[in-house]
Amino acid sequence: MKDTNKNSGYGLLGLGLGILVLTFVFALYTFLNPGSISQFSELVPDEPSNGEIVKGVWQGVSVLIYVIAALLLWIMASVGSRITKHGISLIRSPEKKEYVGTSSTEEQSQEERRSLEKREEENPPPPEDDTTRY
Repeated sequence: MKDTNKNSGYGLLGLGLGILVLTFVFALYTFLNPGSISQFSELVPDEPSNGEIVKGVWQGVSVLIYVIAALLLWIMASVGSRITKHGISLIRSPEKKEYVGTSSTEEQSQEERRSLEKREEENPPPPEDDTTRY
C-alpha cells in the first residue's frame, strides 16, 4: 500500500509540475511574442459593418479575447498546482497497516489487550496492606 501511494504521488507530482512548466512556457511565449494572442481573434466571426453600437460591442469582444487567453493560462496553472498538491499529500501520507485474516478493529483491540498485559507485567500494582485501608 505504501509503495502504491508513493508511486501515485510521484506520478501526480510529475504531472502537476509538467503542467506548471508548460503554463510558464506558454506565458513566456505570449510575453515575448504578443502577436500570438491575436490568433484567438480567428475564433470570432468577422466584424459587421453596420451601426455604431455593434462596432462598440465588437471592440469589447476584441478586448475579451485577451481576457480569455489570460483565463486559460490561469486555469492551467490552477489545475497544475492542485495536481501537484495532491501528489505531495500522497507522498507524505502515513503508512497504513494491513492485517491478514482479521478486521482492523479486532486486531487493534487484541493489540491493546497485549500492550495492557505487558504494562501490567512490567509494572505490577503494589500489594494491598490492611493498614493502608481506611
